[in-house]
Amino acid sequence: MVIALCFASCKSSKKVVTDDIYAPSEEVKKNKKSCWWTNYGIDLKEGEYNEALYREIGEWMGVKYKYGGNTKDGTDCSGLVTQLYLAVYDRKLQRNSARMFEKDCKEIKKNQLKEGDLVFFSSSNKKSRINHVGLYLIEGKFVHAGSKGVVIDSLSAPYYNKHHVASGRVK
Repeated sequence: MVIALCFASCKSSKKVVTDDIYAPSEEVKKNKKSCWWTNYGIDLKEGEYNEALYREIGEWMGVKYKYGGNTKDGTDCSGLVTQLYLAVYDRKLQRNSARMFEKDCKEIKKNQLKEGDLVFFSSSNKKSRINHVGLYLIEGKFVHAGSKGVVIDSLSAPYYNKHHVASGRVK
């Protein structure tokens, strides 16, 4: 019922795309809770997604990046993912992206990704060194905390495609 009202009140707006990085409009920044996903090209169909997940992500959109942080005053990538998992799935995950992959996940192929799965990256030339994590949404998009704060990006963006190391499903 809440979903229908949200979609009924949500006006389609143009998304801003720069090199496959999706940026929220000023309208979305002002009202993070209401249909924020439309600005990122995410087409949510009623009953086909986890409403609690998207509601919680909306609370985090635009939070600034802070190394070691895990609050809405500032967060890093693993801080964001641990807080989302705790709030939505009532699951406590490792606080480090590499350990999160090793201890909390079963590796899956990129083409098997489902909403709530985790995507892991390496910003170094050593592909085996995981140092970044995001939470997969739908349609090739994921939420993560990077230098621009909490944002939605596309796995097919050149940077993320090149630096993707692994995908995991939380056990």
